[in-house]
Amino acid sequence: MIKLRDLLNEEFTAVSNKSGKTVVFKNKDSRDAAVKAGTHEVPEDEKGGKDEPKGDTPNMFSKDTGYDAGDAGDAGDDGLGWGDETDRDSSLPTDASELNYNHMGEFGDAMDAESGLSGITNIDDNSGAILYSVGNGEGDEPTYTIFIGSNEDYGKPEEFRVSLEPTYGNDPAGLSGKVDKTFKTAEEAKKFAAQVAKKYSKEMQMDDSEEYDTTSSKSYNQKADEKEFENALESDGFSWFDGGSLDGVSTFGDDNGNTVAIASGDVYDSKSGFVVSGFNEDDPADVKGTKEFDSKDDAIAYAKELAQKLKSSNEDTIKLKGLLPINEGQYKKLERDLKNLPKIVKIDFEEALENLEQNGVLEAIDLLEIAIERIEDIVKDLKRIR
Repeated sequence: MIKLRDLLNEEFTAVSNKSGKTVVFKNKDSRDAAVKAGTHEVPEDEKGGKDEPKGDTPNMFSKDTGYDAGDAGDAGDDGLGWGDETDRDSSLPTDASELNYNHMGEFGDAMDAESGLSGITNIDDNSGAILYSVGNGEGDEPTYTIFIGSNEDYGKPEEFRVSLEPTYGNDPAGLSGKVDKTFKTAEEAKKFAAQVAKKYSKEMQMDDSEEYDTTSSKSYNQKADEKEFENALESDGFSWFDGGSLDGVSTFGDDNGNTVAIASGDVYDSKSGFVVSGFNEDDPADVKGTKEFDSKDDAIAYAKELAQKLKSSNEDTIKLKGLLPINEGQYKKLERDLKNLPKIVKIDFEEALENLEQNGVLEAIDLLEIAIERIEDIVKDLKRIR
């Protein structure tokens, strides 16, 4: 993954008045703007006896102002070959390999609007990937960057690839590799990138010059702990899957439908840090072995124990089913799925409404589409036995 620092051939530094640390800026304009605002000072060894620039110095990557690098007589030219701001061809390309400067604004505006952030869009001249970053308000060294570019690494340069990666390799929130998805159209990629910016808006505002506490808390942290539980359950044949659960709940299952759910205690109004429970997808309402823990290690140990018990119980059930007539209870699973469908869809609708009330229109649409898919799957199963 290309890092922002790799795009710079020259470093522009200033000393933060707040922290006293030397900060590397993306370009001279950003550095000069920070100095003019009074938040930073140019190091003594760089001043060279010259006065700092006076007056407004536009940022070439700003969506609010054009960047005029030409002569005063070049009216209508913003210095990047785009012509007047209003005359740019900002229509999104059908091929990701055609992404260029013209499309930065549309992607940046979409991410700003959805997330409530005020980000900076940049572009990698080598790959054409659009880069979106925020930082902690000063935007000096953003810890995370959203990349929108071509899926050329996998031999499909026409596809649009959206990923979220540490800008400089520091990954305090453990997000590396969690977001990496490809799309056929630019509109789909733009929509997803906006959702990513909103979901990880807190992490996007981290500044790489700051230190963050990454030690595990006494409560289940879905982002930080999920992978650790999955690794522990892997030897028992369990892996993470999207069970349509609430935020703060992770589900891990095996090939026979056995499921172990891990949740934070506050999901169930409990003071415990971890809640571990199990069930089989044939009857998700029949929850087994629910226990609460304050220690992550204890929760992991019990999750493994519960996974083994579920597998053993399931094997006994399979043996019993082998003794039954072939037609007995053949629609039981479908009956249970249909019985549980209203409860599950109700949760989808409640979450959609909650997101809509918080102006999360795109997330509300996604949740409603998930609800529709659940209903369509049941209809398909019914049609097969009609």
